Amino acid sequence: MPSPSSPHAPDIPAELPGDAARRRAKRSLLTFIIALPISWWLFSRLEPIWDRILPLEGLPFMAAATLLGAVLAIAPLVAAIGFLLAVWFGVDSVYLPRRTTSAALDKPIVAVGLLVWFSPALAAIAAPGAACMRAASISCAHRATTSSPPIRSPSGRVWVSG
Repeated sequence: MPSPSSPHAPDIPAELPGDAARRRAKRSLLTFIIALPISWWLFSRLEPIWDRILPLEGLPFMAAATLLGAVLAIAPLVAAIGFLLAVWFGVDSVYLPRRTTSAALDKPIVAVGLLVWFSPALAAIAAPGAACMRAASISCAHRATTSSPPIRSPSGRVWVSG
């Protein structure tokens, strides 16, 4: 019979659900951290990689081009899925029972989760504002480049036409 001080005591489960979720979040974050630079490097070095594949002919060309296309498709997908799973399991771990709590880490995890959750709405809100800012900057640039004659008021004050 195990003693109460042993790690396998019958009244304490081996692993609490929050601990398992936090471990999954760490693995997913590690996947994201590994896949993102690989993806970035592949896309930034695409021209030199393709220049090495281009002289190939036949089956070697087909295999290399297919492999490159597959890696270019999968690497960003793995990074995105890793990030989303890290956020998902991280937020899940905050609200599940754990052996230890860490408020200093829980608050940023929930904040990132809320940011990810509301990012489509934030983008929809920001899009019209960005369009208005762009239109205003184009309008200002257009006014600065057009040479229309100045408008004079009856008092003789010169106004710029616009």
